Amino acid sequence: MSKYYSVDERLQWLKTINPALCKQTWHNDYVYHPSHLKYEKLLQENGMSRKKINPAKICGIEYGYAYNCPLYQGEAPFLHWIDFYTRLKNLDWIIEKLKTKKNVIDHIHHNKEEKTVLQYGDHYFTNGGQHRLCLAKFLELEEVEVNVINHRLDRESFLREARFEKLIPALIDRNFLPPYYANNPFIEFVHLKIANETVFIKKSYAAFVLKRFKTLQTIPFKTILSDFRTLFVSDSERRLIDNNSKLYYLDSLLVRHKELR
Repeated sequence: MSKYYSVDERLQWLKTINPALCKQTWHNDYVYHPSHLKYEKLLQENGMSRKKINPAKICGIEYGYAYNCPLYQGEAPFLHWIDFYTRLKNLDWIIEKLKTKKNVIDHIHHNKEEKTVLQYGDHYFTNGGQHRLCLAKFLELEEVEVNVINHRLDRESFLREARFEKLIPALIDRNFLPPYYANNPFIEFVHLKIANETVFIKKSYAAFVLKRFKTLQTIPFKTILSDFRTLFVSDSERRLIDNNSKLYYLDSLLVRHKELR
């Protein structure tokens, strides 16, 4: 059974195999989790490849119920890299068996267990082989061969969110959204409050709402035709705008909204 090594002993061992440790400036960088990415759910898995990566580009880990897992850490899911290193679960065994820098590098490269990372853009999260890849990062190795699970951005959804978020201040200013509104980037629709009525509308139509509202502020009679067309439309239908053929439903509400402001 391996000896238990204290935090100080773990740090001393690392200094022994890497004398340049004290010159490294990134130890207090956060170890991120994929869930910390604002648009993580818009990044879709896009196959696996095997290639050599630079461990310096590893910015975090993905590991269930340990380290920085949100379900494990609760409200304080952030770790610094130096803390992550000292908490590595199997580090005692490594310290016991590997006495030199060469031993550690051989272990990083040639241990048979797979090393796997998730790739998001130009950065990586370790998904398997956390100990070896963490050590590779601290030893500042130039490259390590790993399995890479690639991710592709859902560009259409990303652009939708980017455009919508630019409009949020104007929507709040015109009382279509409450001042405490928090956007959920993974939902295609938004609830707008128009003339004290709740309307469920695609985010991609938010720009139309603002533009149409501005038009009707100065030319309210433009609603005459749309008012006639909606005579036989039910209230429930008016409250769901899921395609652009329904946008004219909003006219009467937007005029009333102007009057209530």
